[in-house]
Amino acid sequence: MTKRIVTESINCNGLLLTTQPPIAADFQYGNRLMEDDSIIRNVQYFPGAVYKLIKKNGEIILDMVEGDLLDVLHLKKQDLIGLNVNHLKVQNENEKKRVLSLFQQAFEGKDISFEGVVNGVDYCSSLKPVLKGDNVKEVFGNAVNMSRKRKNAQIVEESEQRLRSLYFNFPEAIFSLDVSGKIKGMNPASEQLVGYQEKELLFLNYMDFIVPKDVHRVKKQFEIALEGNVVQYETSMITMEKEELYIQITNIPIYIHNEIKGLFGIVKNLTKERNAEGALTDSQEKYQLIAENTNDLICLLDSADKTVCYASPSHQWVLGCSAESFQGSSFFRDMDEASRTNLRKAFEEAVIKKEAIHYECRRMHAEGHWITFEDHAMPVFDSNNKISNFVVVSRDITAQKKSEKTLHDTLNKLEKLKMAIDEAALVSVTDKEGNILYVNKKFCEISQYDKDELLGNDHTFLRSDHHPPGFFEKLNETIKKGEIWRGELKNRAKDGSIFWVYTTIVPFLDENNEPYQFFYIRNDITEEKQTEELLRTTDKLSVIGELAAGVAHEIRNPLTSLKGFAQILRSRIRNKGDKEFVDIMLSELDRINHIVNEFMVLSKPQELQRENADMHELLKHVLAIVETQAIINNVTIRTDVPEKLPGVYCDKSQIKQVLLNLLKNAIEAMPGGGSILIRFNTVGRNLTIQITDTGKGIPEHQLKSIGKPFYTTKDKGNGLGLMICKKIIENHQGELHITSRENKGTIVKVSIPVVIS
Repeated sequence: MTKRIVTESINCNGLLLTTQPPIAADFQYGNRLMEDDSIIRNVQYFPGAVYKLIKKNGEIILDMVEGDLLDVLHLKKQDLIGLNVNHLKVQNENEKKRVLSLFQQAFEGKDISFEGVVNGVDYCSSLKPVLKGDNVKEVFGNAVNMSRKRKNAQIVEESEQRLRSLYFNFPEAIFSLDVSGKIKGMNPASEQLVGYQEKELLFLNYMDFIVPKDVHRVKKQFEIALEGNVVQYETSMITMEKEELYIQITNIPIYIHNEIKGLFGIVKNLTKERNAEGALTDSQEKYQLIAENTNDLICLLDSADKTVCYASPSHQWVLGCSAESFQGSSFFRDMDEASRTNLRKAFEEAVIKKEAIHYECRRMHAEGHWITFEDHAMPVFDSNNKISNFVVVSRDITAQKKSEKTLHDTLNKLEKLKMAIDEAALVSVTDKEGNILYVNKKFCEISQYDKDELLGNDHTFLRSDHHPPGFFEKLNETIKKGEIWRGELKNRAKDGSIFWVYTTIVPFLDENNEPYQFFYIRNDITEEKQTEELLRTTDKLSVIGELAAGVAHEIRNPLTSLKGFAQILRSRIRNKGDKEFVDIMLSELDRINHIVNEFMVLSKPQELQRENADMHELLKHVLAIVETQAIINNVTIRTDVPEKLPGVYCDKSQIKQVLLNLLKNAIEAMPGGGSILIRFNTVGRNLTIQITDTGKGIPEHQLKSIGKPFYTTKDKGNGLGLMICKKIIENHQGELHITSRENKGTIVKVSIPVVIS
């Protein structure tokens, strides 16, 4: 029978077994084991772990498990012996089939080897069938711990990776050279240095890049390194671009099996440093010229006692004393006391922190006046990194300080002026296109827009459509000519409410006398406008009152007579048709009398007959009166009234008159039928009565005139009903508001105080 080795990947009791050829051969017995082989009798002495599989009733059973590897793998012998391999814990059914297939192949006489990991431990395992004659009696398996070998291999691999990483990422150029000086390899930094790729330089001699005058000296250093020495020297080389670089080379021997097989050449580019040294010499000469001719004061101070080691000639014309007179004296000699104290402390901290300091100080001129300086003191370090000196550059900023004070005072005044304007006015700034660049807090409060909503927009969304066409065109023409515009504007806030502002627009002009920004100052005059409107209404009411007083007095007596005679006439007429005419006359006389009574309400304040009213009863009485009219007009009246309502201290007859008038108006607004909702609610110390209808609504242009004397939208109205309702509610210290949307309906909201215990 030919020997075959099968390698597979299985998962046995959580063991991951990969398809790899066996790494260890600790359990390789050569040909088939025979039943009487002595090794079978001594399997418990094998290192690692040994296990035996048998077949019992056609099933494969783990019959024996031995070895110290079980403890390493955290497996228990008693849990494994006698286990049917059908019950091995595997990842899925496919893995289970593969496990059984491997074991089955072993019982068919095949050798199987595999590797795997158990609980983090690497192992190598083999399966060996044991023959009894030509049949397999049982199968032996072993497992050997391979973790340490793997770990050592991993350490070697990581070390190699670190060295390769160092080689390829080292910032300096590294060349690998053989003993003859030929290039065997180079890192990326080398390619950047010479301008060639590695494949272009392999097997070329590095001497080809050294300048001819240094070749002999460099060869000698190379030979010294081949004797086992690390050598370092400087020379010059030529790059691919024919550029000469000044470099430093370090040669390090390469040992292989204790024999030098070549050298590493580490090359550092010193060209910039050499150029810097030359530039430093030039700079020193330039600095000396600057120090001797500048208007700033330049001093070199001893770091220990702050005496002046050097003073620039500028001391003569800035402070009135020769530079020589300052040398050897204290740097603080002509300073005021505050400057002297502060500077001593600042220099002490600079020595500790090893940092530059910046400060202001006052020094006295030889003629006796004070000069303010801005100083910069830079530390100079010695070879031990200790501060040996300070270089101090002082600039006269006396005029600048005066200007700063003037500017500060001006800004302070402007800030106070801005604060005053912000408190009193709405302020905004736009660019020349009208886009808003700035708004103050009061602008946001009055308009009810957030700053983010305003910035970047223009002012057009505040318009209320009150002003005639062409109004804003003339306004824009004025300010774009660079002229100031003043006038009143009616604006609309975010919630739709109206506010009036007296506006001044000031154009900011550029050097070409063209506006580049516009400054808006608005004063809120809404209250003044409301007062004007109230005065106009009061004047109308005064005229109406005077007219009503006269008319009521002159009309009531004739009305009484006419009504009496009409009633007598009706009682004498027998013709039914004639009686209808008289009825019409009586109805019209009642209508005239009603109008006269309404005039009387306006003619003089009515004394309120106040009492504590039950609003449930009052509403019930009003609904009984309007119920018939609602039914005739196909109008449904619904109520939303809490069971408990506070009492209202009022004139019940006048409040009834208000509710009747409002409900009649709502019914008449729905000639084709509709619905009315009456809702009572308590808000704070007020009772609110809201009457909502589904009528045709009131157009916006008419809504603003509703409630004015003699203004009506009805064919037979007199324009006094709502005005009288409003007056009654105001006499009760309440409020009446009307909101309406055309074709949507109208809401009338009445608010009157409740009884306070």
